[in-house]
Amino acid sequence: MVNVQDGPGDDPAPAAEAASLDNLSDVEVDEDDIDNTEMLPDFILGQYETVKRIKTRWRCNFNNAVMHLNGQDVVVSKVAGEFTF
Repeated sequence: MVNVQDGPGDDPAPAAEAASLDNLSDVEVDEDDIDNTEMLPDFILGQYETVKRIKTRWRCNFNNAVMHLNGQDVVVSKVAGEFTF
């Protein structure tokens, strides 16, 4: 048996959600933070397959990766990289 009630105090979640959304108007966003794509460093974003480290040398294999190199985005299915720190 299911009881259904229609009343203003039945579900407090919408009121709490509306109160939390009101707090979002207090957030300040700088114009400089919105578009910094020119200043992004080179990076690789992907699913790693293996990561190996020998002293300061790292060898990584990625699947389904996106690389941001010299201001251009490159999509690859497999990539291997070697990094020295």
